Amino acid sequence: MIATQADTNNRPYATIATMVSKMRDSEIGGTVTVGQVLDLLTDGDNEAVAEQRARQLGQVFTLGELQQKVEGSKTFAALREEQVLQDMTVGDVVKLVLEADELRDLRDYDFGLPGVTFGKLLKDISEADTAKPLLAKQLTHLTTVGDLLDAVDASGVMAQYADTQIDATFTLGQIIDLLANNGDVQANRDQEITVKTSLGKLLDIVGEDKVKTFLEERAAAASYTPDYEYNPGNVLDYWLQLLMFIFAFAALATITLEFIDKDKR
Repeated sequence: MIATQADTNNRPYATIATMVSKMRDSEIGGTVTVGQVLDLLTDGDNEAVAEQRARQLGQVFTLGELQQKVEGSKTFAALREEQVLQDMTVGDVVKLVLEADELRDLRDYDFGLPGVTFGKLLKDISEADTAKPLLAKQLTHLTTVGDLLDAVDASGVMAQYADTQIDATFTLGQIIDLLANNGDVQANRDQEITVKTSLGKLLDIVGEDKVKTFLEERAAAASYTPDYEYNPGNVLDYWLQLLMFIFAFAALATITLEFIDKDKR
């Protein structure tokens, strides 16, 4: 009767939540395969997994916000200083032609004059004192990534489209599916992984409160007893049984006292 009156069937098992909290530091681990992990993470029937798969990552931002983040980063500042083109002179070009194996046929071109090849002509020019001013003439100057960006007015273009929104949101499930469908990952399904962690870390990933609620509800469902169901029929039946017991006990007590009293008389 007490269990029915307290609606025990629908009460969570608080002792389970206490037990889970005390076990947070307990280490758990084992060996699983890549395939087993993928199968678990792509299981659409698992409510806990489905909830994690639906978790959104990323954000919606504008080109202006992206520009501010990029230009304010040390990585981008270092990239702007990266050299794209080195200083190059006429002499550097002549030297390249004279030394490159790929240009051997060009160097062997003889102009139809025996003993006079293009390579020999370039070599004579490179060694002539009168040609030094020509050889020292610069064809290109040092050019960095920053110089190129400034040349195309990258900042100005970005400013024109600063309010354009970019949707960079995606779900954890999309990333998992991308990995699961990757041929290289599938080829390693049988590879074993040794997992060693604590119960607390797993609870932090899934959500400790959700795990506790889930276990409490499952424990309550497993221990369900129809006789403890809180409904008018059960409550009335138990109260009637209690009243009958009270009346029976009172009647027996009265009869017993009468016999005792009769014996004394």
